Amino acid sequence: MTGTLLAPRCLLTVLFAIAAVHALGQLRRPKFLKTCARVDHVLHAVMGLAMVFMLWGRAGEAASTAMTFFFFAAGLWFPLTAAGLWHGRVSTVAGRLPHALGMAAMVWMLHSPHEGAGSAHRHMAGGHSWARPLGVIAPVERAGPLVSVVLAWCLLGCALWSLTRPMPGMRTAVTATRLAAAAEPFHYVRDGATALGTAVMLLLPH
Repeated sequence: MTGTLLAPRCLLTVLFAIAAVHALGQLRRPKFLKTCARVDHVLHAVMGLAMVFMLWGRAGEAASTAMTFFFFAAGLWFPLTAAGLWHGRVSTVAGRLPHALGMAAMVWMLHSPHEGAGSAHRHMAGGHSWARPLGVIAPVERAGPLVSVVLAWCLLGCALWSLTRPMPGMRTAVTATRLAAAAEPFHYVRDGATALGTAVMLLLPH
């Protein structure tokens, strides 16, 4: 690990660790917290812990495959459960899509070399990223930089959206959605910080 990368890794570690602790802390809220929300918090906590592991550790083929399936399922969880939270509010459904995008980024990072952004996920002497199958190395390496950059920009947009939700509106009339966001600012700050950290992870060696 080079000295220039140590500081970003340490900052990202603190960010994801705080996000994981906050998500786990939400599980201690009163019993009326809905099951869907509890699953959301568990998934966010696991994602934060997995990010810390990805920053400092290496995974073998079995662990990489298991993590891939987990985060793929987690990515499907958010849009599939959005229908049950519809209630005529587009913002409720739209608020779940950034979470799905973050989980998709996790799957991508587990099986992509990120050559355009750095030598992330290099695995020992073989040089393979998190034990990716040999059959997918060539096409992934060609598409890696472009997909990583697109995902990073999308996540940056999600981060900006989440971080600005609790802020007072420019208009005189304040919507119910913004009032609800202001009542739980740490929830949106956590989501925004996680999206921002994930975008950085996509572009920097980790």
